[in-house]
Amino acid sequence: MVSFLALVDNEDASLIWPLSRIAPLLLPAKAANPATLPANASYSVLAEHDDSVDLDDVISWLDNGAEKVIIPQAWAMELVGTIPSDRLVLLLDVAGVSAVPDKLSSGVSAVLVRTPGVDPDFVSSISRFFQKSQIYIQSTSGDEISPSTIRQVKASGATLVVPTS
Repeated sequence: MVSFLALVDNEDASLIWPLSRIAPLLLPAKAANPATLPANASYSVLAEHDDSVDLDDVISWLDNGAEKVIIPQAWAMELVGTIPSDRLVLLLDVAGVSAVPDKLSSGVSAVLVRTPGVDPDFVSSISRFFQKSQIYIQSTSGDEISPSTIRQVKASGATLVVPTS
């Protein structure tokens, strides 16, 4: 299990090389260019709700080296069953966590939950709901997360998404 995912959400290319040595990278779909990455970089592509993406784009990202593609729930029904489940991660906002059909939860290997704050109890409940999936948590508040909260999140089996901005 990785310590964290590094969300490369700014244009500072000087961060990519050092980050790729210590954590898997999470690249927004618009910036998913493997030519700008170190050859051994581990990365996933984050497709947002407002991105215009089709099946060919997802396959291209995976063929070009992305380990996984993180997709919104709206796209998941189209891609589950077409793309291997170990290559798909479901993107959920905190409000949508309980509204995931069994077909979707079994058709992905992980979920990335965006939440306004990192609450260890909430993370534990998500971990119980998605028992067979890796859980990634991204705080949307921009507030610092305390070391004790980080330890509790890790103890529940989840992985934090840390933005570079």
